[in-house]
Amino acid sequence: MRKMRLFLSAMFLIAAGFIGSAIAAPEAAVKTALSVSALPGNCRVYPIGDASPDVSGEVLQALGVKNNVWDSKEKIVRITSARRETVSFQLILKKTGAEITDINIKVSELKSAAGVLPSGSIRLFLAGYVEEEGKFYPDILVPFSAGGVVPFSIPHKIERLALVSGQENQSVWADVEVSEKTEPGLYKGTVTVTANAGGNKITETLPLELTVINLALPAERSGVIVLDTYGDIVKTLKLQKDQKVMLDAEKRFYRLARDNRMFIHAIPFPQSGRARKEYMPDFTRDASGKLKADWTRFDNRYGAYLDGTAFDDGTPIEHFPMYFNLYWPAESWPKAEFPDPANRSEEKLKYEAAWLEHAKAYIEHFKEKKWTKTTFLVKMNHYKKSGQDFPLLWNMDLSRTKEDFQAVAYYANLAHRAFKESKPLDIKFRFDPGHSYCSETGCDFKEWDINKAGDLTAETDFWFFEWEHGVAHLPRLKELKNKGKGVYVYNHGWTPVENASKFRGLGLVMQAAGLDGYCAYNVPHQDLKKRREGEWNNYIMYVGWDGKSIDAFPSIRMKLQRDGMADYEYIKLARVKDSVKTDEIIAGMVKFGPLPKNEEGLTFTGPILSVNPTAYGEARKALIGIAGK
Repeated sequence: MRKMRLFLSAMFLIAAGFIGSAIAAPEAAVKTALSVSALPGNCRVYPIGDASPDVSGEVLQALGVKNNVWDSKEKIVRITSARRETVSFQLILKKTGAEITDINIKVSELKSAAGVLPSGSIRLFLAGYVEEEGKFYPDILVPFSAGGVVPFSIPHKIERLALVSGQENQSVWADVEVSEKTEPGLYKGTVTVTANAGGNKITETLPLELTVINLALPAERSGVIVLDTYGDIVKTLKLQKDQKVMLDAEKRFYRLARDNRMFIHAIPFPQSGRARKEYMPDFTRDASGKLKADWTRFDNRYGAYLDGTAFDDGTPIEHFPMYFNLYWPAESWPKAEFPDPANRSEEKLKYEAAWLEHAKAYIEHFKEKKWTKTTFLVKMNHYKKSGQDFPLLWNMDLSRTKEDFQAVAYYANLAHRAFKESKPLDIKFRFDPGHSYCSETGCDFKEWDINKAGDLTAETDFWFFEWEHGVAHLPRLKELKNKGKGVYVYNHGWTPVENASKFRGLGLVMQAAGLDGYCAYNVPHQDLKKRREGEWNNYIMYVGWDGKSIDAFPSIRMKLQRDGMADYEYIKLARVKDSVKTDEIIAGMVKFGPLPKNEEGLTFTGPILSVNPTAYGEARKALIGIAGK
């Protein structure tokens, strides 16, 4: 894959904004020292000034008066949730004078006539700022439970995070988790902010109201966000150095992804395909030459994800990559003539026999473990690069030529033959076609048709198209879905520079386009200040700390995509009740039309999302109204 940028053009901008409310205190000097207000998550605020990367200053000003979660006249925070959902809001703390210190925020338990939502169901995060193109964007979400976070100050002084000279604003993110067992009703509590301004104590208590509706989001997710990574989950941490540290860190990232309606798809071999023994069982042969497998290492690393015990909900991971590739298990490279069905050479038969033999070992073990709820994927990830010293004949990733497609067809067939006795296991072949078949402005699929890609690769089960080229040709993707194929789009992810509507609107776009899922490249980095080493590392999870060991931190972009995937579920539920009105709501939020030319001079048709932050809350409310009938 390679990064492609989606240029999102706004159809209209609806005025809304941000005004901080003054905190009451005994002395006038203290009264204006700090202001607190609430915003929906998709309206971020820069650390300096009255400005947002998502809306104009005028819009930002109006949102502080009233928005989906805040009413400045009543100074109250109001949120709504289904059961089995996590909902969020932001607190914006604005320093209006000298340094504010000893800031802490507490949320009480929420009570209703039906019961109590414990305070432990509410998690607070301090937003860390990352620099992109000379500006600082709130993105890293550091749990208050992490060591050295609270109390904090404005400007903050947390050395592990980027320090912003002249910081005036501090964003605090709140997640409210509503379990499946929570009774519907109106729950009330408080958010209390305490601080110190020049020796004067500040205390402000805001009412918090949560409405729990009589509707539960499904436990099994309909649409998915796949986080592709290669090899080790955490960049700069290697399993070989300290297995216990690495395995614990991996588990935290897998759990973080699950908590935010995503899952990690860790492709266990590089594009070169060379074997990496730490990602597979130990295979040996006995004296008679029979294949033997020791699954201890594999089960210790991956078993908890495949039986669900790694996760609080007990549900196994949605997809899991198989190790099979061009070089392994045959441990020899294929020949150019292998994709020809007429070729039955001894070398080819030996090559295929290795697949069949090792596939049998996988099938036996996975059946024994009863890992039947996960979809296991075979993906040929190999891609030609300059300077390679191995005989790679085809681009199996980003395939573009007739020869590439013929090779993909061969391996899809081989995988299906190798795993034909796998039921009740679910094993699929994943194919990531390249965008390079688009030779003309508008991406007209000309080379795709000439090379008969759709016919040659008919045996593939899951199709992962690059974002721009996939959404530019939705009728083609619909044809694949009608044939029973899984259809996804992939992207290297968007940086914090992009408008928050891209993240918050993801579920709406996926439903409007009829997609099964979205895939992003994700490699967390250990250095929070040195967040990106290259343009591809636009990950949405960060390596953090919990005071003692390595932890996994989310980002605002991750939370917004999570909320977007909850929309995806609301839409599915609402369509059952009233498909016409549901599609009207989607059409009011997402349209498809020509986008600005990208850096390569190509013009694509793509999703045009509303950039009005309040529109997403209103659309969600309307969907809830339909789904809850």
